[in-house]
Amino acid sequence: MDLSLNAIRTFEAAARHLSFARAARDLGVQPPAVSRKVAELEHHLEVSLFVRSKPRLSLTWQGEALFQSVQGGLEQIRQGCNAVRRQSDQTSLRVITSIGMAQCWLLARLNGFYRQHPEVDLQLTTRDSTANLDILGADITITFDDEDKTSKNSSCIFCDDIIPVSSPKLLPKKRMLTSSELAGQHLLHYLEPMQLNDWRLLFNTVGLEAPPVGRGSSFNSYAVYLQASLNGDGIAIGSEHLLEDYLKNGSLRRAADLRLETRRGYFCHLTPEGLDKPAAHQFREWICSLIQTKT
Repeated sequence: MDLSLNAIRTFEAAARHLSFARAARDLGVQPPAVSRKVAELEHHLEVSLFVRSKPRLSLTWQGEALFQSVQGGLEQIRQGCNAVRRQSDQTSLRVITSIGMAQCWLLARLNGFYRQHPEVDLQLTTRDSTANLDILGADITITFDDEDKTSKNSSCIFCDDIIPVSSPKLLPKKRMLTSSELAGQHLLHYLEPMQLNDWRLLFNTVGLEAPPVGRGSSFNSYAVYLQASLNGDGIAIGSEHLLEDYLKNGSLRRAADLRLETRRGYFCHLTPEGLDKPAAHQFREWICSLIQTKT
């Protein structure tokens, strides 16, 4: 019979409890299975490991010697597994952000991070909104925030101006609309609290009243809001940096020469879980360098 790890594990449980019944409960098997495995091990080693006397078992000197060796070996295995797990934890990285940020900007740039840090296993999780992402157990959260509301563990990816954009399907002529012409268009509204008043604030920069929200189309999902704009269903308003890829490839274009300056933008936050992870610091350094490198 080959010496099996299962037999060693069964012996260790029986020796630790000095009871086949308690060892069986520990291992999730029946007591006869424990007795049988121990007997097989004794037959293989050609020694008695237990003195089978009531009310409880006791170890022979050979059993005691084997028990000490087995416990030391199992402890080494546990330490090795923990070391591998810790190393794996250090190179794993969980990032959470909004669907809009991931779809419009982050996904197109992630290959740059993978090339610089191929050892990092990155898991990207998305939500419709960036509110309350800090409770979801990530190492990094990327949120849309006001600059004044960030913490010492936050770094700015970009703060941005807000501009009106449209699909060429809706406005095929390259001429930008005047402010008055823009006010007469079908406007798209994103119902995120921080961005709900952007149209009003934009029109206020030129002394105009914004059309009421009810006159356009409203969306509570940024992905659907963006798709409506790409379809030519109306004119949207959004972050210039966030939409830069769409503006470059021509699927969106500026609809009017209006601009709303804000102190809002996207911020990369190290969570308590990420503070001790080199991969989290590497990601924050990488993502915050993208706009700086470009400019």
